[in-house]
Amino acid sequence: MFKGNNSRTGFSEISSSSTYLGDTNLDGIINVLDILLLLNHILYDTELSELGLVNADFNNDDLINVSDIVLIVQLILNDY
Repeated sequence: MFKGNNSRTGFSEISSSSTYLGDTNLDGIINVLDILLLLNHILYDTELSELGLVNADFNNDDLINVSDIVLIVQLILNDY
C-alpha cells in the first residue's frame, strides 16, 4: 500500500482489489477525483455505487459529509 510520498504528489495508490476507505470511484487510487466525486454526491446528490458509498464513509459514522472529505484529504496528504 502506498499513501502519498514526501513530495506530496496528491495521490495514494492501492494494490489489490478490496474495499478501501476513500476510494469512492473504485479505481484503486485515492486521489482528488475521489474527493470531487464525493463532493458532487454531497452537494448535488449524484449517485455512487454501493461500494463507493461504503468507501465514502471514511469515519464510519453512517453519514457521508464534509468530515469524510477532510479525512480523505488528510490521507492523501499523508497526515492521517
